[in-house]
Amino acid sequence: MPLISIVIPLYNKERFIKETLDSVFNQSFTDYEIIIVNDGSTDSSVFIVNAIEDQRITVLSNQNKGVSHARNFGISKANSDLIALLDGDDLWEPNHLENLYNLYEKFPDCGLYATAYNKKYFNGEKIKASYNGLAKEYFGISANKIEVLVHPESLIHALVGFNDGALIAHVGPTDMRHAIGYALHWPKRQPLPVERLDFARIGTFSFRAPDEKRWPALRLAREVMERGGLAGTVFNAAKEVALNGFVSGDISFINMAEIVDKVLNSVAVDHIDAPMTLDNIMYVDQISRNAAINEIKQRAG
Repeated sequence: MPLISIVIPLYNKERFIKETLDSVFNQSFTDYEIIIVNDGSTDSSVFIVNAIEDQRITVLSNQNKGVSHARNFGISKANSDLIALLDGDDLWEPNHLENLYNLYEKFPDCGLYATAYNKKYFNGEKIKASYNGLAKEYFGISANKIEVLVHPESLIHALVGFNDGALIAHVGPTDMRHAIGYALHWPKRQPLPVERLDFARIGTFSFRAPDEKRWPALRLAREVMERGGLAGTVFNAAKEVALNGFVSGDISFINMAEIVDKVLNSVAVDHIDAPMTLDNIMYVDQISRNAAINEIKQRAG
């Protein structure tokens, strides 16, 4: 049985699928199978795949139901519990699977693993990814344009403001099945067994500005976005360890932000500007966790 099952949804990718598969064949990690789900392609994509002689490839056909359905169908046919997802027009660096498997071996209970990416344009230009906060990375928004509001009803999950002054709100019940269902069925919206809001019964939405003295983690998150580099790695590692310490009863609720702040101002000072490589991220993650564990021990003492 292969260690990794690679699932590739395929819909009209005749211009790209050969190069995509070549990037898989060039992997330093070779214990894998490739499951290609033809999602009703109308071009020569499938003929290109079938012309490749490699016993690791399995081609499945499906009526066109969207990329999420194709991925899920491929996963259901996989022979490994470890699934690597690849689109039919994307490329992997030669050490990609090896990096993912190393992450799995180091963090076997994580469940989801990802690495950085590059954007490659048709003219050959390649832009390396940077991670200074998801909103900043995906939408080009600086930290000073991200606002936080306290919303006691917890029904408005996000507000997006546009340059004409308009706001669009994401409103829904406090049920994660909404977000998970949307991710699984994208780009379509399917019926979900969640409550439909009754606005007449809700009556009003209320908001207030957060007190950053009461919620100091907001200040820390904003500082991390502004600092960039590997500060986010330090922040994430320290807050995960601090949360575990709180859940286990070793520290109080307010100690969590104190520990994260302490680790940020010790570990991050020396490592924040290190190059954004997987090895550096994993190293900084580990020393940040160790520093947070030591802080918890001192307080639990």
